[in-house]
This record gives sequence, structure tokens and C-alpha cells, in this order.
Amino acid sequence: HQVMNDLKIYSDLLKSAGFYVSGETYDSNLKMNHMRITVVGKDGEVVYDSSADVSKMSNHKYRKEIKEALKKGSGQDIRTSQTLDTSSFYYATKVSDNYVIRVGRATSSIYSVFKAAIPSVIILLVILLVFCAFIARICTKSVIKPIENMTSHMDELYEVSVYKEMKLLVFPELSDMLIYNF
Repeated sequence: HQVMNDLKIYSDLLKSAGFYVSGETYDSNLKMNHMRITVVGKDGEVVYDSSADVSKMSNHKYRKEIKEALKKGSGQDIRTSQTLDTSSFYYATKVSDNYVIRVGRATSSIYSVFKAAIPSVIILLVILLVFCAFIARICTKSVIKPIENMTSHMDELYEVSVYKEMKLLVFPELSDMLIYNF
């Protein structure tokens, strides 16, 4: 996944810049391209979060990406929220024996993208339907007009202008003469 690769790059960038190695952030209001930065202690306690109040956050010790980072140096996980129709991508990197930096990003699921597009598609279909009905009406009138003209002047059929094909139907005796004129 491209999202996971981006998170790894940001996580590695934060680690190489020394972010939270000593227990302090460079900027407590750090925001990075709609990404969430969380710093978790080795006991799972959240000590910093760029998007939420850490005092209201639960212990993260058993989160898959945190466990992997503490054990292997880095970890990742994707969690899906059925309620919000989003997927959250997380990448965690161990920055010292005491801290793990986790970078996360939420993305919309393909279903939520389709749900958001449905009203636009319906409006477009209605506009297209109205346009097609308008064009069909114009085309139908142009085809029906000579027939209506012919039926309203049945007594003067030779004088009324109609399609050559129509004359064949009305005057079969003229068929030999009209066929050669095509």
C-alpha cells in the first residue's frame, strides 16, 4: 500500500529528527498532512497525540503495531471502522527503549466514495434523461410531420410533398417509376 509506505517515511523522518527521544516534542502543535502522530511509552501509556487529548486515551500496549514496534523495532496495522466507513492505517517505530512513535492516517473506504457519488450520478442521469426525451420528441415530430400532412390531405395526395418511400405505400402503381429515382 502506498499509504503504508508514506507512513513509514514520515515515521522514519520523525525518528531521524529525534522527535520525542528525550520525552519532549519539538512542537506540541505538530501537524503533518492530515496524519496523526502518537507517542506511546513502553508501558502502553499514550504520552503525546497530535489530534486527541492524551488524558482521555486508553492504554495502547496491546495494539498490534505498538506490540510489533516494541518487539521488532517497527510495526503496522490497518483497522476498519464499519460505523465511519473508513480504514485507519498505522505505522509505529521504536525511537528509544522507552518510546514508540506511531503515525496514522484515516482513508475513506471504496464504498463510502461510491455512496458520496450516488447523488451526483442520479442528478446526471435525470438531466440526461430529460435531454434524451427532448431530442426524441424533436426527432419524432420530424418523422411524423409528413405522415400527418399526407393524412390530412388525402384528397390531394399528388400535390402534397411526402417521402418517396411513403408514395410507394400509398400509390403502388408508382413503384416502378420511383424505384429508379433513388
